[in-house]
Amino acid sequence: MRYKIVVLFLVLLLLTPMISSCTKSYSTILEDATCRPPCWKNIHPGITKVDDAVHILEDMEEVHFPPSFYETDFNKGEGFFTLLFNARVYEFSGMIYFHDNLVTKIEFDTEKITLGDIVDKLGNPEQFLAVSGWADTKWLNIYLIYPNGVIVTFFKSNIMWVEKGLFDLKDNMKVFSILYFDPELYNEVLKTDVLNRSVYDNAILIDNIQEWHGFGLIEYYDP
Repeated sequence: MRYKIVVLFLVLLLLTPMISSCTKSYSTILEDATCRPPCWKNIHPGITKVDDAVHILEDMEEVHFPPSFYETDFNKGEGFFTLLFNARVYEFSGMIYFHDNLVTKIEFDTEKITLGDIVDKLGNPEQFLAVSGWADTKWLNIYLIYPNGVIVTFFKSNIMWVEKGLFDLKDNMKVFSILYFDPELYNEVLKTDVLNRSVYDNAILIDNIQEWHGFGLIEYYDP
């Protein structure tokens, strides 16, 4: 009996790494090699028809759709729908926006990708905007801006104990959301997905967009 227990233990010991490798978590953004961002899984904002995007998503084992997806009126040629990812994937949800039957934006929500991961994948952003405000606590939004079609958002809900106007942005901090978009829509996206998400005047925020010089101590707009 003791011999059988030892053998069973050894078998389980050998199988554990195999089981772990089968259930290893991964990012569909970081590991996507089908095309270059802002294209994802061969869905290219500004080029891919929304019907083709849906067919691609339906064939992805990582993706499933909430009930609201089946209520989307694709015949109008304009709107958006939500997609959900399974538990093995770092991204937990996303949204596809479309206009004139073409995909315009792909937005991902994630809690496991770091800012450093994104910079390793995409290279350094050209610019960033950092702005704070008050809700229940003092919050901070930082947008890494890639005019060629990507905006990465970092959000922190409580920065009350940091030095006023300064924040130590580190590469191991977690991304809040990632937006892929048609580069032809850059000005519109900057307005709707960055500037309009703050309570401040757009002109003031544009004046506070800064060139990217890497991670470390950054200045943020703090009225």
